[in-house]
Amino acid sequence: MRLVPLVLAAACVLGCATIGGPEAPTSRGPAGGLGGDPARARIVAPLVLEPADISLGTTIEFHRLPTLGDLHDVERVLGARHVLVMLPEWPAPGADLSAFRLLPEGCDAIVVLPDYPPDHAALDQWNFATGPIRMVLVVFGPPNSNGVLDDLNRMRYLERVVARMDEPSRAGFERLQRPLSFVTSAG
Repeated sequence: MRLVPLVLAAACVLGCATIGGPEAPTSRGPAGGLGGDPARARIVAPLVLEPADISLGTTIEFHRLPTLGDLHDVERVLGARHVLVMLPEWPAPGADLSAFRLLPEGCDAIVVLPDYPPDHAALDQWNFATGPIRMVLVVFGPPNSNGVLDDLNRMRYLERVVARMDEPSRAGFERLQRPLSFVTSAG
């Protein structure tokens, strides 16, 4: 039940409601920053509802990077408005992000990534991606250095950072130049 606040934060960030259950736990080693804690790696996928958009639209959900074929198939989905990509970890440097350029007109990709980037290469590859991409980063407290925040400030598509913390505080996030939301557990 500790995932409920994280889901609600993602929902607030994206202007949406949530549905579904937790994904299978995943973990990464120390380089990824999750320290092998599977509970921290779980993110529940939200259903994206844009409050200002009253038109009929469909959200297509992926839990991996979509391929060129996947996004080509999105053209066949009636009213496709969003491709929601909920990744369990940052893609490895050199991952193929070129598929995002094939999104149909009027459709965007909302990419939700857990924790801070493991290295500069993982972060920089998103700056070279093309297409209508919006990114949300879900973190578990402030970073260990201001350099990480400087890197996030330079991320081309980053729209918001959601911090899951027992005691919400901007301490450690002062240099972040993106919207910041907090999620905390009640009880």
